[in-house]
Amino acid sequence: STGLMANWLNWNENGRQAYHKQEAMKGKKIMEEYEAGKKKLEKKNEELKKRFDELVRDERWKEANCSVCPSCGRPIEKLGGCDSMTCGDASPGGNVQNGCGTKFNWGSAAKYVSVLPSGPALEQIKPPEINRVVHGDWLKCDGCNKEIVGLRFRCINCGECNYCENCEFKFAPKHFDGLHIFKIIENKSDT
Repeated sequence: STGLMANWLNWNENGRQAYHKQEAMKGKKIMEEYEAGKKKLEKKNEELKKRFDELVRDERWKEANCSVCPSCGRPIEKLGGCDSMTCGDASPGGNVQNGCGTKFNWGSAAKYVSVLPSGPALEQIKPPEINRVVHGDWLKCDGCNKEIVGLRFRCINCGECNYCENCEFKFAPKHFDGLHIFKIIENKSDT
């Protein structure tokens, strides 16, 4: 009991302020890392959008200017001349490109139709979760009547009063005129 009293007095003198400052710094660091990651991801997503827009422009151009090979479905552009085409051959006797070699008539070939996805697959970033001890949904704070998350303060004199870390400094000094001592519980196993 003397150890608990010493812990309680130390908490009231300087532990409370140091704890809340430390928690604020942890939260600040986590949020800074989150914001940096978010900016990086936003830049990556902007690049994805830019590339997708280029793809859309290319596909629209092919729809306006190309037909497809009836055999392999490859887009073919007609640069001039007659309607006699060979898939993979830009001109008789030269400029060989990828294609199946099928001969077909440009006028009777199907027009190119693009199949575009609805948009780029953008990545999402979730806000960070700050893992804090939850002392059980059955145990509510006697100050705010919410679930106790983080430090738990239990009165060792009457044993029936529990405060969360946000309410302790408001209500513990008023509890029996500040004469009762509270045990500071960090983990569920410390009860």
